[in-house]
Amino acid sequence: MERSIFSVFVTLAVSLLLGFNHQWLVLLLTLGILLLVFAFTSHSRRALSLAIILISGFLLANFSWWEIPDKLPTTENFTIGGVVSNYPENKMETGKFILKTEYPNQYLRKIQVFTAFPCDLQRGDHIKITGSLKPPAPPGNPGQFDYPVYLQHEKIFYTLSLQKGTDIEVIQSAAGLYKAVNSIRNQGIEVINNALTPQEAAIMLGMLLGKVDDLSDEQYNDYQKTGVIHIFSVSGLHVGFLVVLCGWITVIFKLSRRNKFIFSVVMIALYGTIIGWPVSVTRASLMAVTGLIAYYFGRENQMLDSLGLAGIIILIIDPQAIYKISFQLSFMATFGLIYIFPIVRRKVEKNHLLWDLILIPLCAQLAVLPLIAWHFNILSPVSIISNIVITYAAGVSVILGFFALAAAPVWPGLAAAVIYPAGLFNELIMHSNAFFKNLPLAYLWVATPHLAGLIVYYAGLILALRGGENNFKKQYILAGMVAAALFITGLCLPGNMYNRGNAEVVFIDVGQGDSILLKTPRGKFILVDGGGSQFYDVAATRLLPYLHHRGIRKLFMVINTHPDTDHLLGLEKAAGDLKVHYLGIPHTVFAVPEYDEIKAVMAKKRGETIPLYKGQVIEVEKGFRIRVLHPEITLEPSDDFNQHSLILMVEYRDWSVLLTGDAGREELEEIVKQGVIDPVTIVKVPHHGSRHSISEEFYHHTNPDWAVICVGNNSFGHPHPDVLKVLREEDINILRTDTGGNIYFDTTGRVETFK
Repeated sequence: MERSIFSVFVTLAVSLLLGFNHQWLVLLLTLGILLLVFAFTSHSRRALSLAIILISGFLLANFSWWEIPDKLPTTENFTIGGVVSNYPENKMETGKFILKTEYPNQYLRKIQVFTAFPCDLQRGDHIKITGSLKPPAPPGNPGQFDYPVYLQHEKIFYTLSLQKGTDIEVIQSAAGLYKAVNSIRNQGIEVINNALTPQEAAIMLGMLLGKVDDLSDEQYNDYQKTGVIHIFSVSGLHVGFLVVLCGWITVIFKLSRRNKFIFSVVMIALYGTIIGWPVSVTRASLMAVTGLIAYYFGRENQMLDSLGLAGIIILIIDPQAIYKISFQLSFMATFGLIYIFPIVRRKVEKNHLLWDLILIPLCAQLAVLPLIAWHFNILSPVSIISNIVITYAAGVSVILGFFALAAAPVWPGLAAAVIYPAGLFNELIMHSNAFFKNLPLAYLWVATPHLAGLIVYYAGLILALRGGENNFKKQYILAGMVAAALFITGLCLPGNMYNRGNAEVVFIDVGQGDSILLKTPRGKFILVDGGGSQFYDVAATRLLPYLHHRGIRKLFMVINTHPDTDHLLGLEKAAGDLKVHYLGIPHTVFAVPEYDEIKAVMAKKRGETIPLYKGQVIEVEKGFRIRVLHPEITLEPSDDFNQHSLILMVEYRDWSVLLTGDAGREELEEIVKQGVIDPVTIVKVPHHGSRHSISEEFYHHTNPDWAVICVGNNSFGHPHPDVLKVLREEDINILRTDTGGNIYFDTTGRVETFK
């Protein structure tokens, strides 16, 4: 079957990727091959067409790409006006929205705005704001979300932070179409919130409008683990349900073929406008319209070409959509449904609804599996089952939501009556997801796959499908299945299978705090501290993404040096997210209430909590040990937790790491006097480089090759200039997490910083 439009889409997507990555050599080689095909084969017309598309896409990428300047200036009390271009989100007493301006500087045409308070704004409002303007901070660890690049793909280069409500002045409220659409949306939200419980309403608003403000991070992550998070990303699934609903309505009212088409298109356009036209809905809407044209006007409906046409339109309008996760997942999932499913279904001889219920989510998952692993470091075997129950329950709930959304502006009572039964299906979704999440091997954290692995998987998948499509060529199918199986097998390998035989220490960038990951030669992981902040979730944004990036599923031990927020909070989240065998905390503050939560987490997971004090030796494995140098078991409890901070010596052969927590000068000089330490390879500078931890004697005695300072943006003056002076005078190499990001050492002598 000819798939010319889809071929054009694929060629355009490839050319854009080559253009964005400046792959001139690959482009020239490809054009050379096409030129040979043009000159010496019968496919000259197609070769010429592909060459033109490649060149056009490459040039389009270069013209539409704005590089992030090395240094964008930061401005306090910056005032700018513009229009709120998306639906503002409010969560945890904070808000965010995008401001579209007419500023002459191209880097200020769109700004991501954050508020330290819930913002009462509507899409389309003309406002003037004053706040702190700065470029977004780059990631500090591998696997951490790259926010500057994400914003760059939206042509956003600045964030603006507002501290109080008076920093916003509404010049003119949304008018015209914006006002009408906002009214429909707001009345629908009000009806749903009034008719359902808070949890049911949060699920409904997430599914119907993509509004996930009211879903907690824990709930959102739970749906991600079971592979059904797509129900909250308004996409083709939702547009498909809307088309079905429109079909029912037009049949009931016996509309003409022409009016059926017009009604369905208008409803699709209205729904897309209400939710703000995300990429996935744009793609689904374009495909739906082409499908409706084919259905109502007797044209041939080539679904793969419809997908290609939608992709071409989106990429011409927004070439950088190729990098957006929603674009990638939406298109690949649809490819699985309209290309993979029919081929697989034809090979299953039994015609039974059960087979369709199983094969539909399976085929979609086969298409997106590598991308899910690439972006989210997760593999969800349970998704095959969970999607059967949850997706169809979501379908019924969303269809009822459409009715309520349409009725809310004119008949709120009817809307409430319609939405009420949806609560039952939302309850089913909640309880089913909790059940599936807790099944054995429901999900696995997997290391970020290599790009070559993705290429091997998709090449194998296409090879197997082509074999199934062309007279069932078994050799093609077998080769393709082997390639895909090799990728999945490699993906399932746990993090402790990598770099075997070498010990590692990684100083994770958690901002103003400590978090150190140790790995033994045999692959046991120990996490010492986990960072933490009262202002944002350090574990979710920095610590766990790095651990997931490495495919770490369990920790042999977690150790907290002392119960200060910037050392403990992230550790609590890590212990809750991963399997942990042992928890070590200082004996002298063992009973403080700050440890109640992490102790409860360990008890729930049947882990063992161990009090640590000077003189203990933890033999993690043969040749790898941790010696506890402080505190003394006789040290009296006090409110100054820094006095009780664990000081740990990690030793493996002639390689050693001294971890000092937030110990002060007195504690450092005491262990020197006691003669319990020799010169070390690496020392973690205590207390983020505080002047209260300066000790020339300590650094002279330990004589480290490297000194690592775990520090972030702070108002304490860390690291203190006197500390840096002492380190330089002792000729010690200095590395800092605020300037170098994630800092990696291993016993081969390898030293790497992320930034």
